[in-house]
Amino acid sequence: APASVEFAGATSDPAPWYRAADVVVLPSRWEGMALAPLEAMACGRPVVVTDVDGARESLPAGRPPSCLVPPEDPGALARALTELLQDEPLRTALGAQGRAHVLVAHDLRHATDAVTDVYRELLGVATAPVVPNEGRKCITT
Repeated sequence: APASVEFAGATSDPAPWYRAADVVVLPSRWEGMALAPLEAMACGRPVVVTDVDGARESLPAGRPPSCLVPPEDPGALARALTELLQDEPLRTALGAQGRAHVLVAHDLRHATDAVTDVYRELLGVATAPVVPNEGRKCITT
């Protein structure tokens, strides 16, 4: 890589790196559950991912087609990056859309409640329906 490229290595808090990026790219051949795009979107950054299971599901509905590119297609990846890097208003809008998506669809409380419900179902424990956020304060940063 040229001298202008910095390899950060391991970090305990990737948020400053995401915030420093104009676009976050995940050109995967396969993914389990892609956390990097979720973390980037939580930081308000637009993402470009390859159209593979795990990465595709991390994107919000209604995103532009250029945010999702075919795997192993460097031309499509280059076109998507060029489009986003040349359009600051689009990057800003996609960053805001991604952050809103993560806060709604991937909130830790929502995930915890879903896992707890699975355990309750498996154990046969009946519970009253839970009204989302009833009696709880939501704090976002």
